[in-house]
Amino acid sequence: MPSNTRLARIQFMSLLTLLLMAVSVFSLFVQLLRSLVVLSTQGKITHATAISLISVFLFLIIFEGAMLALDLEGLY
Repeated sequence: MPSNTRLARIQFMSLLTLLLMAVSVFSLFVQLLRSLVVLSTQGKITHATAISLISVFLFLIIFEGAMLALDLEGLY
């Protein structure tokens, strides 16, 4: 059984990894949003297409976050 210090270090590193993942996903979302706004204003895609792509990306983020939370709890 690991010591409390080792367990705390593992939990801290897991939390830090999750934070870095959240920042990178947010950065990806912002880049996607900027690209869709540019394409939409240029008339290359419709506003409905842009909104659909954003909603799919948000669904994937929420789904992946839920799976990650279940995995961290040991339920999945």
